[in-house]
Amino acid sequence: MLRPRSAEEAAEIVAACAAEGRPLEVRGAGTKRGLGRPVEAAHILDLSDLSGIVA
Repeated sequence: MLRPRSAEEAAEIVAACAAEGRPLEVRGAGTKRGLGRPVEAAHILDLSDLSGIVA
């Protein structure tokens, strides 16, 4: 589980996974995790320590 401490760190993680073609599951507080299509990802980007992310 990847837990960035800043928006910049989250952006670096997303860019690195995209550059390597690695799927990444992005998770907030996990309250809506069961909705939508399941993601087959080796890594989870947990954004629960960040606040104010709107896009």
